[in-house]
Amino acid sequence: MRVLTKDFFRVIGKNKGRFLSVFFIVLLGAGFFSGIRVSRRDMLLSAEEYYDGTRLMDLRVLGTLGLTQQDVLDIAALEGVEAAYGGYTLDVLCGGEEQEAVRLIAYQDGVNLPTVTQGRLPQEPDECFVDAAFLEQNGYQVGDTLSVSGEALDGSLAQRTFCIVGAGMLPYYMDLSRGTGSVGSGALSGFVLLLPQAFTLEAYTEVYVLLEGALPLDSFAAEYEEMAQAVRRQIEAIAGEACERRQSDVMAKAQEEIDAWESLLEEASAGQKAVRAEIDEGEWQLAQAEIDEKRAQLQEPAQQQQLDGKKQALAQAQEELLRADEESAPQLAEAREEIARARQALETLKSAQWYVLGRDAIASYVAYQNDAQRIAKLSQLLPVIFFLVAALVSLTAMTRMVEEQREQIGILKALGCADRTIVARYLGFALLPTAAGAVLGVLAGEKCLPYAILRTYSMLYTGLPVRRTPLDMREGAVAVLASVCCTCAAAVLACYQIFRACPAQIMRPEAPKNGKRVLLERIPWLWSRLRFTQKATVRNMFRYKKRLVMTVVGVAGCMGLVLVGLGLHDSIAQVCDRQFSALTHYQAAVTLAAPYEAQEREVLLAALDGQDGAVGALAFCEKTVTLSYKDAVQDATLKVPQSEEALERFFTFRDRKTQAAVRFPQDGALLSEKAALLLGAGVGDTIQLTVDGSRSVSVRIAGVFENYIGHLLFLAPQTYEALLGAQPEYNQLLLRYADGSDAFERAGRVFARARSRPGGCVRQ
Repeated sequence: MRVLTKDFFRVIGKNKGRFLSVFFIVLLGAGFFSGIRVSRRDMLLSAEEYYDGTRLMDLRVLGTLGLTQQDVLDIAALEGVEAAYGGYTLDVLCGGEEQEAVRLIAYQDGVNLPTVTQGRLPQEPDECFVDAAFLEQNGYQVGDTLSVSGEALDGSLAQRTFCIVGAGMLPYYMDLSRGTGSVGSGALSGFVLLLPQAFTLEAYTEVYVLLEGALPLDSFAAEYEEMAQAVRRQIEAIAGEACERRQSDVMAKAQEEIDAWESLLEEASAGQKAVRAEIDEGEWQLAQAEIDEKRAQLQEPAQQQQLDGKKQALAQAQEELLRADEESAPQLAEAREEIARARQALETLKSAQWYVLGRDAIASYVAYQNDAQRIAKLSQLLPVIFFLVAALVSLTAMTRMVEEQREQIGILKALGCADRTIVARYLGFALLPTAAGAVLGVLAGEKCLPYAILRTYSMLYTGLPVRRTPLDMREGAVAVLASVCCTCAAAVLACYQIFRACPAQIMRPEAPKNGKRVLLERIPWLWSRLRFTQKATVRNMFRYKKRLVMTVVGVAGCMGLVLVGLGLHDSIAQVCDRQFSALTHYQAAVTLAAPYEAQEREVLLAALDGQDGAVGALAFCEKTVTLSYKDAVQDATLKVPQSEEALERFFTFRDRKTQAAVRFPQDGALLSEKAALLLGAGVGDTIQLTVDGSRSVSVRIAGVFENYIGHLLFLAPQTYEALLGAQPEYNQLLLRYADGSDAFERAGRVFARARSRPGGCVRQ
């Protein structure tokens, strides 16, 4: 036994290259196999740990008329609810010339906790905590003052300037997008956290709900979804009564304000009438009569002078009363208009409604889950191919080793060694590098590969600071067992093929396989032109079919992996060329800080068209919107062209598979293909379109077109007006002009002049 053990280690020493090749190929195969297969789990686990650590809300309740403290208490009392928090949100503009839209959010200690990267959290109502990405992009620093503006600030905020005391991230905004808002272009640039005391709103804008027992669960699993759905149904059950109560309160308060305004208006009108009556028929006529009467009686100059002074004083009083009357008249007229508007708003007040949203309504949550699912789909094929190539290399190495040591096997059998002893010798040689390589490959693969994928995705999901890569024993065991079984089975099969012969036959070299004619020999004009070595090569290919198959399969697998990598690179690199050469035909986009009036817009378009090399310009209404269909949610860019006739010069709408043209619809929406795929919707389906962050309308998909960059939704101007009840505000210009720096420079001068004008609207 000791002799065989020594010989075993001698065999390893003599076959170091083969030993190391099996070790490293198994290490790579097992590492890649297990590493990419656990990447999806590690991605979701990292996000889950981050969400649990920041206490991301499980449900969010929105109310069209706001939510009261009683609503918060009612929700908190439901079965399965751990806690409910009332919150405030408000979309505002901030900055100087280039104002950015941000969302003000009330900080709640217990839900949606921010991750601090600079400074600290706000402790006073005049302090704020800013989005770290917004802070970097706009040049702000901790200690600066942030000023906000907007139409909705009156009665909503206690002040309009705040001191920046910190910056960081929110779990609600894990990716680069900050969602849609109700100000500016509709796209939010960041968030700002304030203390609840900084808000002066009458009611909460939303309620955050944490579920009882949800922390131990995987929020991406079906069990968590069932728990959330159960609580959602309970909230929807109490929504009807709460909405009626809220609507009654709003209408009662509105009526009280109207009554108060009317009372003040009546008092002012009564006082005004009294003043006019006093002026017209009162003291002035009486005083004038007394003056006339006494003037005839009195002759002394002093008394005459005294009466003239009284007359002058009375005239001055009349002028003051008339001036006060004139000043109060516009205010009274304005008060009457306010009352009329309030009455109209009260009459058109829609019924209160609640919307109960889960985590699946968070764009970054859904996008991250979809990306993890893409990695899972990738792991179903590529690791298997890589692993099979590694197994094939190991199989070839072990088979050839056994065949090379055929004479030694015959000697051992002749000396009386049992077959199992000889098999154990080669089995150990196969098992040692395979097991060591597989174990090390699993350890390295499950740690390094998921970490590399998470780090790559961190360029998109900048708000995810957690990277969890625990070992998955199940996937690791599968990789190790599969590697060991492939290599060891090859060694055992090769040995038992030799064991079928007697020792004397085994000690002799194996007889070459019989040659046979191949099909190519039956084509004389081709066969005769081959050299001797070429003919021998062709014959040997069919004499040793197993080697041929193993070589072809191995090379094909490796080439397949190379082509997959190059194909992915080329596919991504060609996207931009395909998008901007075949589908979109404009050279620049100009964003307007405020919509131009029709006359101003025509002047700017005429100036652009008059430039040398200019081909044309088209105005668009552009908004960032949210699309939803069933359980899917996706952010998209809404585009409404000013002229449908000129649209075909800027965009080509066609079907990706058939290349057939897609007609621009007069009724319904035109949706880009990727957005339709993510939503799971198609032509004829009706999706929900959420504009300005709150208003939701239904629109039918009239067509799906090929598009590779961004998610686009096109509407005709009349469709936009019919859906939203307002005309589109054209805030973007797409330009077409001849390529070349001169054309770009001329266009830049036009925009510079437009931007420098008082009230100029060119933003970018």
